[in-house]
Amino acid sequence: MSDTNTNPSHVPLGFGQIISESFSLLFGNIVAVAVAAFIPILIALSVSGGLMGFDIMFGTAEPDVLAEGLGGIMVVTTLISLAIYGIVTAIIVQLAYDAKAGRGTSFGRYASTAVQTLVPNVILTLAISIMAGFGMIALIIPGLWIYGVFAVTIPVLVIERLGFGSMGRSAELTKEYRWPVIGTIIVIGIAAGVLNLIPTFIVQFVLGSLGGGAVAFVVVLSALLQTLSYGLMSIGLALIYARLREIKDGVGVEDLVSVFE
Repeated sequence: MSDTNTNPSHVPLGFGQIISESFSLLFGNIVAVAVAAFIPILIALSVSGGLMGFDIMFGTAEPDVLAEGLGGIMVVTTLISLAIYGIVTAIIVQLAYDAKAGRGTSFGRYASTAVQTLVPNVILTLAISIMAGFGMIALIIPGLWIYGVFAVTIPVLVIERLGFGSMGRSAELTKEYRWPVIGTIIVIGIAAGVLNLIPTFIVQFVLGSLGGGAVAFVVVLSALLQTLSYGLMSIGLALIYARLREIKDGVGVEDLVSVFE
């Protein structure tokens, strides 16, 4: 076993390169990302807004969970969002590797893989979100650390097909690289978060009350911006995973995309 594999911590993750390439791949493949993500996200937003109310979804009204029976509805909308996020992430992870390797897109193959891995994808994403959420409540640092440990769970699931073992594999890959991974995710997450906040800002400070036309406009705008947000975050995670595989396993992107053949 080489020294790189036994003690790879001296090899830099490449924080700046990953961030730069994440934006480059996103905007260089913006049409493909939009095809992959816009419709699923639009459906999720429409269903969630229809169930709980668009004013509540965009934060222009305070929900009374008990009086309005919103508790169960919020659980359903959360599961819908996780399912859509899982599908979109799985698709864009594959798209990112094909784009980086200079290969053509194959949406049918992407969708097939996303559907095949959907159940563990949703369950693992929910588990990580709950653990990180409790970590954030206790102290911010433990929550960030949990995200760092399990950051590449979905790329592992999509590429290595390890099912529920993907969390353990992510922990293995991120070992000795968790703070660089966390720093990369924070920078990309800030950019993604700004995109997600724009529709809420428009609703609260520009449009005021939501009329029918305003609802449609904001939902479509939100879907477009979340497409960019999900796309950026998914590409970033894909590149982090690829870099960790390169450092620890000596595996290049060409080897990663070969699993699709």
